[in-house]
Amino acid sequence: MDIYDRGSWILALSVLGLSLLDAVLTVHQIQKGIAREANPLMSMILTWGGVYAFFSVKTAMTAFPLAIIILHKEWLLARHVARLCLVFYVLILLYHLYLVGNHGTVRAFS
Repeated sequence: MDIYDRGSWILALSVLGLSLLDAVLTVHQIQKGIAREANPLMSMILTWGGVYAFFSVKTAMTAFPLAIIILHKEWLLARHVARLCLVFYVLILLYHLYLVGNHGTVRAFS
């Protein structure tokens, strides 16, 4: 029986929360005209399916792989990948903050 420690839960929920925050900020910045979705698949989903489809697919594309990584938390590679995901989303959040700080003067990718 696997027992998931607090650190594993915090890591997983942090990655999932930052992914959701990325989605919210991406949609907001697209609507303001200061960014565009850089992922072609997610851009197509946003265009054809709208915001709810975008959030649903974004959440699923984060949650399912994250669940697999956490299920294999005892593997060294899984622990490193989970931490890498967290670092990746922190960097994305910093980029969103940079775009917000420029008040729309920069046309950039999100």
